[in-house]
Amino acid sequence: MTMRTVVAVAFAAMMVAAAAADVTLVRDGEATAIIVVPDSAPQAVGYGARELQHHVAKASGATLEIFTQSEAPDEPAARVCIGTCAETTAAGVDPQTLEPDGFVIKVTGDLVLIAGRDANGYELFGGNAAGSLFGVHALLDRFMGVRWLWPGEVGEVVPETATITIPETELTFEPQMQQRMLRSAMETFAKTGAAELMSEEEFAKVRIDERVWLRRQRMGWPKYIHHGHAFGGYWERFGETHPEYFNLLPNGKREPLVHPKYISMCVSQPALWQQMVDDWKAKRDENPGAFLNVAWRGMCPIPRTILTSRTAGRSWPRTSRPWRARTFAGGRGLARCRIATHGITWKSRSWRGRSTRT
Repeated sequence: MTMRTVVAVAFAAMMVAAAAADVTLVRDGEATAIIVVPDSAPQAVGYGARELQHHVAKASGATLEIFTQSEAPDEPAARVCIGTCAETTAAGVDPQTLEPDGFVIKVTGDLVLIAGRDANGYELFGGNAAGSLFGVHALLDRFMGVRWLWPGEVGEVVPETATITIPETELTFEPQMQQRMLRSAMETFAKTGAAELMSEEEFAKVRIDERVWLRRQRMGWPKYIHHGHAFGGYWERFGETHPEYFNLLPNGKREPLVHPKYISMCVSQPALWQQMVDDWKAKRDENPGAFLNVAWRGMCPIPRTILTSRTAGRSWPRTSRPWRARTFAGGRGLARCRIATHGITWKSRSWRGRSTRT
């Protein structure tokens, strides 16, 4: 055997080994793999299986059958295991070590393993962790080029292909932001009514389409961070006794522009700072889990107020700003409120995230 032949054989063996590490789901328009989910799985896992099935069929015309672990046949050997299946555990993948909504994608041998940190409950509710579902979306995005431009089927961009092969890979992902939200127009219409815009049937469909789209964008809040409007009752409480708390409008008056609930404050007033701290202390005494929501931006034109609003949140050097400050834990420890001579600032805790791929 010549040296050239030896090199050619070795190269061919390497190519076969490399190809064997990939998993083909569809070949020439025919399904060559199945989808397997645990016998008892969170709703997000079953929904993730249907999402994969839907997009593979739309791309290739082939339907990957879905089986529970106990019902899965021996053939074909190639399979996509979603959630904590026996194959996932055997491969050493433990999604419970991940942050909520985190996931692992591992492609090895004949297996595509997608397992994430999941919670029980409605799969389209962002408060329920759905790591396995997000792992499916990541696979569709990274390896099949799927895009979701806007809600509904018309926003689905699924490249057509007769063969779908997932390359050997190992990817671990944990979200860097534990609360990822977009305010829903449909939820607003649900409160105010959308009869003038669409029928009840149309509204119901559009509302679900929006929820599906938000999940495909990996929106979720498994660790909820409290938030809300501030100073909603201040005008009723202090409008007559402490008008200096409130914004001075261009008309020279301190009053609500539209509604007393949405009054803006004169944030440069030390008396207002003290009132906020007093309210916060009272709430903490009544309920240790209470928090004070602080809003900065207003319409008050007083120069000192404008300066305070613009500089809120900056870290002032101790040498240039004499501090008379106290630090309070607020919102279950998710933020800190620092009261100083120049105002109040919020410092949010940074969230750790990691994404590795080999």
